[in-house]
Amino acid sequence: MGTRETDSATALADIAPCARHRRGGAGPAAPISRFPDRRKAGRCDAETPPANDNDKRTVLVIASRFPPATGPGALRISKMVRYLPDSGWRPVVLTVAPPSSAGAVTNDASAWVEPVVAATIAERLAPLTPLIRAVSRLTSPLGRGTDWWYRGLKWRVERLEERLSMPDPGVWRLRRAVRAAQRLHRRWRFDAIYSTGMPFSDHLIAWAVQRAIRRPWIAEFRDPWVEYAHAPAWRAGWRRRAARLMERAVVRRARCIVSVSEEMTARFRERYPAVARDRFVTIENGFDPTDFERALNDDHGSCGPTEPRAADCLAECFTPGRFTLFHAGSFYAGRRPEVLVRAFRRFASTDESRRCGALLVLCGRMGEHAARLAELAHGLPVVVHDPLPHEQVLACMTRASANVLVMADGPGTEGDASTKLYEYLGAARPILALAPARGAAARLLRSFPGAWCVPPDDEDGALAAMEAIFRRVRLGEADVPTDRTRLRRWTRQAQAGRLAEVLDAVACNAFAARMSGIEASG
Repeated sequence: MGTRETDSATALADIAPCARHRRGGAGPAAPISRFPDRRKAGRCDAETPPANDNDKRTVLVIASRFPPATGPGALRISKMVRYLPDSGWRPVVLTVAPPSSAGAVTNDASAWVEPVVAATIAERLAPLTPLIRAVSRLTSPLGRGTDWWYRGLKWRVERLEERLSMPDPGVWRLRRAVRAAQRLHRRWRFDAIYSTGMPFSDHLIAWAVQRAIRRPWIAEFRDPWVEYAHAPAWRAGWRRRAARLMERAVVRRARCIVSVSEEMTARFRERYPAVARDRFVTIENGFDPTDFERALNDDHGSCGPTEPRAADCLAECFTPGRFTLFHAGSFYAGRRPEVLVRAFRRFASTDESRRCGALLVLCGRMGEHAARLAELAHGLPVVVHDPLPHEQVLACMTRASANVLVMADGPGTEGDASTKLYEYLGAARPILALAPARGAAARLLRSFPGAWCVPPDDEDGALAAMEAIFRRVRLGEADVPTDRTRLRRWTRQAQAGRLAEVLDAVACNAFAARMSGIEASG
């Protein structure tokens, strides 16, 4: 544990025991439908005791990126939801309704999931319907009836929403999300609220929900907000000022701010010196050992039952004797593939055996870099593949000669700690990272054997790292020695336990504050 985290960890350790005594047994709990349903509209009464089964506390999780959505954000929150019940917390997830199941309520063994449907264009145009009908009576002889007016207004409303969506289009779900949260609170009697962003509209929704139901709120930042490196539109003008005001409102209102790296936590503390240091906590990204176990034991692929399964189309890329560098993830904005590909060109051009036996596999979306990548990779043993299911990506990681990480470099990227980095550690293969020297990824990798970290623009350094990894593979030393006891800190199970400690602390503080208020009024 880093020194910056010590203050908050000590404070949480002192507080958490008074909250844990209420816990029941660990293990997943199915949703329960016998809670009292309060019909009173408006704000919920914060003093009503929770009606939780088996003394298990309940947390409202506000997360737009949640399965069936994919990506690192959805993966992190789904793992938190999966393992929180093991630490005595029942999650209830408020998320976005997928298009294929609009409005449907689903649940599984670990959480109740409540999707919120966004208002349609027709609903947003409903207030104008009388006017549209009146005008269309006059314009119908000209071939411009009601449908013509609706089509014309539809794209104008969508463009206006896009321009006014701050911080993102999710803000237009705010009213419906708050009403859904109030309805869920009447049923589940939440002990805490937990929102995770980006998208940062989830924090604005949580801000409004907290005001409505008066429960302690934890706001998690997987990415920085005002310093978000991939949102140039926020860097100037009214959007930058709005982002600062919104972030400040979230930080002041939330009981605890969670970041995914020590660097990001430090930046929050510097930006808000008036806020108590122990309100800022770090819970890093990580990996789930059980995911690797499933990948290793899958017997439906071309590999044996005890070997990892890769996608059939990529299986030949990981055959014995081939030197394969594997990069999982998409390229965008400042995360560029040029330096990596140029270094690989120099590596593969050293002799003919390397050109025939070496391979660079890029699995993900190339986005704006697709054309440039095709130009750079022409004539090289480079394979570009669309994104694969997570389990197959893990199988590729475990079979690669080395896994490659490419990070963006610039203002606001110091705290970027990609989920892939931790999964690369779990795969126990050599790692080549093109990452900022003063960033979170480089800080972590320096303490692990078998990891080479060079600046994102250092082509010579990337080439030297490839040469070193290649020599190691030829000597049969490709497996990276790892301390499983140490790695346990970065497992999803440990992360969920850490989040449960934070939830215990804020719930205990909120309960003590309410009791103090009742005693003072008495």
